[in-house]
Amino acid sequence: MKISELIARFRRWQLTPVATASLNGTEQHVCRNCGESYDGRYCPRCGQTARTVRLTVHNVMSNALDVWGAGNRSMPRNIIHLLFRPGYMIADYLRGHRQPYFPPFKMLFIMMAMFLMIVHVSRWMVNYTEPENPTALERIAVSMDSIDAKDVSDVALQSFQMRKDMMNAVILQVKEWFDNHQAISLVVFQGFVAVSIWIVFRRSKRLPRLSLSEQVFVQVFLSSQILICSTIYFLLSLMWVHGGNDDLPQLLTTAIYLADYKQIFGFGWWGTFWRLVLAVVMLLTVGFLVLIGAVMLVAYPLIAENAV
Repeated sequence: MKISELIARFRRWQLTPVATASLNGTEQHVCRNCGESYDGRYCPRCGQTARTVRLTVHNVMSNALDVWGAGNRSMPRNIIHLLFRPGYMIADYLRGHRQPYFPPFKMLFIMMAMFLMIVHVSRWMVNYTEPENPTALERIAVSMDSIDAKDVSDVALQSFQMRKDMMNAVILQVKEWFDNHQAISLVVFQGFVAVSIWIVFRRSKRLPRLSLSEQVFVQVFLSSQILICSTIYFLLSLMWVHGGNDDLPQLLTTAIYLADYKQIFGFGWWGTFWRLVLAVVMLLTVGFLVLIGAVMLVAYPLIAENAV
């Protein structure tokens, strides 16, 4: 088979939603749970599957793995589709084609747990120790000691330095908390991203009536995709970096998002690129305004004190 034919088949697979198994009307069942007679694979009365058999070791293991999405086909299908047809899969999900796929929020937290477990276990196996960095409180203590050592005579200058250090400490503590709760930080960050992306992409041809709530689901799916790619990148980086690199390169992350949004919304490469740039500018602007507001909040008491 020629390469062009393989590419064409891959493209057809990307554009085709997951097919649902046909209902066999000749197959009769009696539900073992409620006694209902029915055709098909599930009882219309209580929802129990027709494949209810005696419990075996295989069934017990499958049920245990099903809690984490590994005992059925939906979790592996999510991973494969998020790697090879992420935008088309997400668009299918938003249009209502949801039964074949694993719930996005549940998948996000499972992928985060798997990513952290793989990172910690891999680094434990190679005897890797992360460098110790001082905490925010330790940094502020060092800064205070340096102020005392310099014997600053200007009270206003000393007060300003102390307020600045306290603000830096608060920012560092918030950053440390989000670093230690990466799943929550992903959800919070993607919430801000969802707003800017929704504003610039909401009038697309493929999803012309996209709501902000739907855009949140888009970002949750994309967060899972980034975690999958980060896991693969980390495992590959173990071959050339001691302890591996658990941060996906920014350029690669940007390229992934660009391809994803192109598939989701149906714009061309250029149309997707400039809209993505506009969304990033909006995010940076909001972040800058929040930072200015925080600085003014800390500096205002000092300004009022000097005015008096």
